[in-house]
Amino acid sequence: MTKPSPRPSPVGWLLVTFVLIGAGLLLLVPPFVQAMAPEDFRSRQDLPQCPAVTVPQGATTSESSWDCLLDADAHRRGAEVEVVTPTAEGDPITSYYRRLPGRPGLEVFISSSQDTFGSGGWEHVWCPEATSPDDLGACRPA
Repeated sequence: MTKPSPRPSPVGWLLVTFVLIGAGLLLLVPPFVQAMAPEDFRSRQDLPQCPAVTVPQGATTSESSWDCLLDADAHRRGAEVEVVTPTAEGDPITSYYRRLPGRPGLEVFISSSQDTFGSGGWEHVWCPEATSPDDLGACRPA
C-alpha cells in the first residue's frame, strides 16, 4: 500500500500566495511611478538623449558626463540626460537635465518619487544661468 503524499500546510500555501502577489506588484511599479510624474514631465518636448549617468554612493560625476549636454550640437538641437544619485539611505533620486534648443541654461526635473524618507514628489525648475548640472546658478520654479 502506498502512502498518500503529504499535503502542504495552510501556512505554506499562504506564504506562496504572498510571494506571488508581491512579485506581481513589483511588475506594476515602473508604470505606476511614471503615472505619478507631473503632466509637464510626461508631455515634455522630445530631445536627443545623452547616455544616462548613475552616480555610486559617495561619488561625484566627471566633467565628461556632461559633454553631450553642453556641446554645440546640444545648443542647436537640444539634449537631455538622466542622472540617478542615491540618498544617504540608498534610495534613487532621478534628475533630468535638459538643454532646450537655442536657450541658455538648463531645465531640470527632479523625481524623489522613490525616496522612502523624502517628499516622494517632483520638482521642475529653470536655471537660466546654468553652465552645467554641477553649476546650476540661480534656479526658479518652471
